[in-house]
Amino acid sequence: MDAFTHLFLQSTVMWALLGLVGVQGWFTEKSVRQLAFWPVMFAGIAPDFDIFIPNGHRLFPTHSLVFPAIFALIGLVLWATKQSQITYVVSWSMGLQWLFHLFLDLDGYAMGLLWPFSPLVFSISLVRYSAADGFRFLQVLVMTPQEWIDWGRAALTNPVWVFEPGVPVLSLALFLLTVGRAFWPWWPCGRKQESSIGES
Repeated sequence: MDAFTHLFLQSTVMWALLGLVGVQGWFTEKSVRQLAFWPVMFAGIAPDFDIFIPNGHRLFPTHSLVFPAIFALIGLVLWATKQSQITYVVSWSMGLQWLFHLFLDLDGYAMGLLWPFSPLVFSISLVRYSAADGFRFLQVLVMTPQEWIDWGRAALTNPVWVFEPGVPVLSLALFLLTVGRAFWPWWPCGRKQESSIGES
């Protein structure tokens, strides 16, 4: 999954989830609260910063379940110590964003899901099609990183990035109509500026 789709689609889904649990307004009432959604958005693409690790994209360490667990634990501690509600909501939202990123990456490329507890990598495909075998569902391969490289993952040995604009553009449109509409009054169909009548 490309970074643009991760950023815009995940942020749109997270915005909808915040609406479902009734806390969406916390991020738009005041500018300081509005800023709290930016780290939530960032968590949607943060796992892909491992592209700067040679032969390490998706292997270690950011495509690991340990990061969503850390955010969940931080949120639990903030909740248990009766901190501001928005702090633990942001922490849990970042953890969900990270986990959602891993879910969208279930496309057959290897991920080091159990780092740092295991050196094994997991290649998981929800759906895979080949002319010889037809459709196959939930295929899981487990191997070492070197075995994965030797198996011939072209993206590791000969990086080629192909941008297909359809899904990212649709994700951006959904993002602007939901998150953008709530945040930026100047955006077409955006929320109206808060009235200054009666303010001193």
